[in-house]
Amino acid sequence: GSSGFIGSDAWHIFNIWFTVSLLEIFFDVAHSTLDRITRLNVHVELPQISDLVLVST
Repeated sequence: GSSGFIGSDAWHIFNIWFTVSLLEIFFDVAHSTLDRITRLNVHVELPQISDLVLVST
């Protein structure tokens, strides 16, 4: 009856909440990973840029 409908609504809400929180965790991890990669790239590229400047001067 009506309790079954309420139960399915709660299940849908839980599924949506669970999916959203999983996506948030995924995006947080992806964002921090990208931050680390870009920082590493900056650290790796800085010496190369300074080498180019030294060579050009």
